[in-house]
Amino acid sequence: MKKLYSLFIFSLTALISHAQAPQGFNYQAVARNSSGVALSNQVIGLQISLHQSTINGTIVYTETHAVTSNNLGLINLVVGNGTATVGTFNAINWANGPYFIEVSMDITGGSNYSLMGTQQLMSVPYALYSERSGTAGPTGANGITGNTGLTGATGEIGLTGATGAQGLTGVTGAQGIMGATGNTGANGPTGAAGEVGITGATGEQGLIGVTGAQGLVGATGATGEQGIMGANGNTGTNGVTGAIGIQGLIGATGATGAQGIMGATGNTGANGVTGAPGIQGIVGATGATGAQGNMGATGNTGANGVTGATGIQGIVGATGNTGANGVTGATGIQGIVGATGATGAQGIMGAAGNTGANGVTGAPGIQGIVGATGATGAQGIIGATGNTGATGIQGVVGATGNTGATGPLVSGTTGQTLRHDGTNWVANSNLYNDGNKIGIGTISPNSSAKIEISSTTSGVLFPRMTTIQRNAITSPSEGLQIYNTDIHCLEIWNSNGWISLCGGSILYNGQAIVGSIPNSWTQKTNFAGTSRSQAVSFSIGNKGYIGTGNDGIAPYKKDFWEYDPSNNSWTQKADFGGTARHYSAGFSIGNKGYIGVGQDNFGNKKDFWEYDPGSNTWTQKADFGGTARLWAIAFSIGSKGYIGAGWDGSNKKDFWEYDSSSDIWTQKTDIGTIYKNLGVGFSIGSKGYIGTGTGANQKDLWEYNPSTNTWTQKADFGGTGRTGAVAFSINTKGYIGTGSDAGVYKNDFWEYDPNSNSWLQKNNFGGVGRYLAVAFSIGNKAYIGTGEDGAFKNDFWEYCQ
Repeated sequence: MKKLYSLFIFSLTALISHAQAPQGFNYQAVARNSSGVALSNQVIGLQISLHQSTINGTIVYTETHAVTSNNLGLINLVVGNGTATVGTFNAINWANGPYFIEVSMDITGGSNYSLMGTQQLMSVPYALYSERSGTAGPTGANGITGNTGLTGATGEIGLTGATGAQGLTGVTGAQGIMGATGNTGANGPTGAAGEVGITGATGEQGLIGVTGAQGLVGATGATGEQGIMGANGNTGTNGVTGAIGIQGLIGATGATGAQGIMGATGNTGANGVTGAPGIQGIVGATGATGAQGNMGATGNTGANGVTGATGIQGIVGATGNTGANGVTGATGIQGIVGATGATGAQGIMGAAGNTGANGVTGAPGIQGIVGATGATGAQGIIGATGNTGATGIQGVVGATGNTGATGPLVSGTTGQTLRHDGTNWVANSNLYNDGNKIGIGTISPNSSAKIEISSTTSGVLFPRMTTIQRNAITSPSEGLQIYNTDIHCLEIWNSNGWISLCGGSILYNGQAIVGSIPNSWTQKTNFAGTSRSQAVSFSIGNKGYIGTGNDGIAPYKKDFWEYDPSNNSWTQKADFGGTARHYSAGFSIGNKGYIGVGQDNFGNKKDFWEYDPGSNTWTQKADFGGTARLWAIAFSIGSKGYIGAGWDGSNKKDFWEYDSSSDIWTQKTDIGTIYKNLGVGFSIGSKGYIGTGTGANQKDLWEYNPSTNTWTQKADFGGTGRTGAVAFSINTKGYIGTGSDAGVYKNDFWEYDPNSNSWLQKNNFGGVGRYLAVAFSIGNKAYIGTGEDGAFKNDFWEYCQ
């Protein structure tokens, strides 16, 4: 859908007076959304431009307005009275038309305008031309004005049905190239004139094709010599007139192609229901008429007096003779204006007319002559091949050296591997090799093993390395194993990624554990969308969701994905309902998810959307209550959601509550810190928490109590101060980790206990350090993915509490 909103123009009329044309004309329209619902009582931004000569001609004037629609979505303004951004309205020369009016709209009341359409101004505003049309004639004598009768209330006019579309004009064929003019032959003798025959009927004139482009005029041939004029022969009888020759090609000034067939006129829409007439305002009593004073000299015009009430309309008297112009009397007091009657309901929109048939396509012009292909240049001469140099003389082969003495043999047992002790070769190794199997600590490796290690005092130690060192391994082979010191776990490469061997049914501290080891990270299937950061996430039931963000390619995203931990798989869902964006805020309430604010290609946003996983649909809800912004912080408690802080051109600390049952935003007490953005939020039980991010202290933590609408500062975050971290809660604990500390990407992770108001460091995040990732929790597991560390990421990790 290219247009989410539309303007239905009701009127476009010039303001005209008898003295001087006002610099403006009225514009009235109804603003509706894509479903045809009027945008009621809403501040709307409009940009009006006037094009000269053509629909895409020079813009001679542009102005902007911020107007508020009424309860029916009706907008009224005066073109010429807005904020001019191009040209000056009173400098427009209306005699140099035609002019076309272009209207663009921003339903948020801002300046991110979307084009609504362009149409030609016909005769209406050219009343302004009278201001430039010359000197006015003398004013005639004023006759006596009769009393004005009462005006009845006018009902609203229903909407006129749409007119059917104009049929398409046929395509113009290209003009063929004009051939060269042949030489003029010598004049032959004039033959005898034959008798005039009966004129044949003229055939119907064929349609004249559309004139193609003018072909090149060929050179004029030389004129032949004039032949000798023969003697005049006798006049013969008139011969039969020959048939009319085929019409030659039309020259450069050809006629326009045939008009396309006019489409059928659309059915007229039904008249809209006439709105109830507004209540007639009470007519004020007629003031007493003062006695007529003597006509004096014209005095200075006094200030306008207070307008008196309008009297009851009397009977209109007979028109009197026009008297001489008398001295202008003082202006009477203006009567009180009665209250405006209520506006009637909007009439029903008429049905759209049928589309007209396509016009006949004009015949294509004759194909122009193709120019001759230029001659290919001659091939240059290939140089002669140089002589091969003579082969050098073979050097003398040196004498064969003497064979060295054979070393002493060392005695050992069958399969025993010799080793060098620094001085001699010795046969006392525990490494057995029979050429097929290897044994360490045994001379009889098991027949099912290529290598067997036998010991009661030592174990096997795999290569130990960090995640960064592991990721630096070039082209790992399937089955390669290492011990990751970051997550304290064996890992194996399975051609798609590193799989932690900490899952499954294992013993942990002597107890059988099904699933993952507590306080451990396990890499899961990579996020299925493009690698990105600055996305938004939440969980609903036993599924997680990630969407929007920035991948540096589009760059802003609106795709939306569902993660199912039961089968470790991703499914793409319906795209986010708003514009593609990054730095949004989101949370879930019950079985619905919510995403709002953020930034798109046109600036900061405040729209807010609800996702229903049951129907896989998005529904736009009431706009966020604060200003449009990015970098906001969000969490939910019970049936309420909360968004606050962020940046709208300045740092923010305001805090807003969303009631999903009433679709209403309510401003709450500001966050306790001086300001906060790029921080984190989570909730535990009936309390919410906001921490880290920018501000005076990048590691502060604040607790929000919705029952008292108060903030309380808690123990500072246990790690270093940072921005762009992630947070979640599992059961009665909160967690914060990753982020950027002055450009250093972090992967440490910390647990917050609200009962003791204390922090405890947990095992580091399983992936590389990063910031601007996303996180959500399901049951006693949490998930972290995406983000950036100088490059966008798509790896995805599970944390077991």
